[in-house]
Amino acid sequence: MSIVMRFHHPPIKQRSLGIIQQIVNRIGEFLEVLNLKQSDVAQFISVKVRLDVTPCLKRGCFFMLQNGTRIWVAFTYERLPKFCFLCGIIGHGEQRCPMRYEDNFVDPGEDLPYGTWMRVSNYKDVDKPRPPLIAVAPGNTPSASISPESSMRDKIRDKVFSWIKRTILGNQKRRSP
Repeated sequence: MSIVMRFHHPPIKQRSLGIIQQIVNRIGEFLEVLNLKQSDVAQFISVKVRLDVTPCLKRGCFFMLQNGTRIWVAFTYERLPKFCFLCGIIGHGEQRCPMRYEDNFVDPGEDLPYGTWMRVSNYKDVDKPRPPLIAVAPGNTPSASISPESSMRDKIRDKVFSWIKRTILGNQKRRSP
């Protein structure tokens, strides 16, 4: 499966095509770098990679600098399909993870090793304002005094009354001579 990965905060002096290919070859097959021209100023490098989806997703890797220090380079994935937050394998969620059925399984609670932070957020979703949580009746302007719960009750009540009018009162009109 080919997917776009982002390498976050790699060392600036180590952002050459050769080094990027070395990092990618640890986790999959290198296809292309998508933002090589901006790699000197960008906080991440976008790379198209062909991954084997049978093992778990990689969260990142340590990178050795020339002076011997190790730096963690975190990975995120664009358009990542459903994957398990327990084992990191694509194709199932944590509720159906085979690890849950092992004898020595210990529930990690909220401290899952994988999570939504591995997905790249869609900038279109971030820029788009969220619709308000107030009910708007057709033809009226939104009112802050109407709560969603009372509006829903009003809609249900109106639907019930209109159904009663159509079925019961409509049948009575047809029956009368």
